[in-house]
Amino acid sequence: MQIGRDAGLCSAGNFNRKTASEVDMKLALLAAVVLPLSGCIPPAADDSSLRRAASSRSIPQVSTRSTSQPTLKEIEIRNGVYLARIEIHTTITPEGELRWARTYNKSYGPNDVADAKSERWERRQGRLTPQQQSELAKLFEDWDALPNNGASGVPDGGQLDFRYGAITLHGILPPKAKVAFDHIQSLAESMPLVKE
Repeated sequence: MQIGRDAGLCSAGNFNRKTASEVDMKLALLAAVVLPLSGCIPPAADDSSLRRAASSRSIPQVSTRSTSQPTLKEIEIRNGVYLARIEIHTTITPEGELRWARTYNKSYGPNDVADAKSERWERRQGRLTPQQQSELAKLFEDWDALPNNGASGVPDGGQLDFRYGAITLHGILPPKAKVAFDHIQSLAESMPLVKE
């Protein structure tokens, strides 16, 4: 009979304080749910013993720390060609704020042929997404180990200063730095123009 089975369950599930602490947590929770649903209500003392059993078990702590991702350091790039009178200045903050400015008809001082009033600018600005920041930071792994030869290439050629954190590369870039440079330029080109 169904009633006999329920009665047997109730008598088998008559927990006392001593056995409740020994019962596996899953079984105790199952019993706490199944027994009342079957019409068998355990004694009031069992409720407190279940709580003690649950509190005596060590619950594994879940780490809230994020996975170790490279952090972005401050980036500054200055490159230009004196004879073409062009200078491009790019900065990226550790928070991902990108600023890019291209100066046309650059004046190099008060005695220069080009007048400062004739300079023209193109500016772009925006914030990198967290994914873009992470991808960019990965490009700078082992930045400390890159060679810095300082060669500018050809006479009257362009000048380039590329700083990441406290380390600056000058002149012709090693291949790994060139990849990072090209990636930064493509990110800058994707940013909206700033109205003058």
